Amino acid sequence: IDFTYQLETVRTLMGTVVDLPCMDKNNTIIINPMDKLIWLRDNTADILSLDRTITIPNNRLSIVSSSYGNDDYDRTLRIKNVEEKDSGLYRCVQGDVTIAEVLLEILVGVQCVQNDK
Repeated sequence: IDFTYQLETVRTLMGTVVDLPCMDKNNTIIINPMDKLIWLRDNTADILSLDRTITIPNNRLSIVSSSYGNDDYDRTLRIKNVEEKDSGLYRCVQGDVTIAEVLLEILVGVQCVQNDK
């Protein structure tokens, strides 16, 4: 398979919900029904999900359908109540093909200031 992907950087605040989509550079989802799709976290080598099933004991993680693609094949990784330790590189893989890499950066100590002028 001739397949390329781009590293996507997602920045979010602590305590929020973030969705990490499993998309290729053309915003499509590559699915071979014979191969399971998994999410990996590189800095821990943990397999986070197998298709729609979360494989580690963490109730902040889920696989959700999103507006990105076909609900039958969508494997968006959702992280609730984001913590600083969630930062790092996440990979969406099917078979031996990496479909997406997402670098999650957590913004710490950022405050929103409203200007009433």
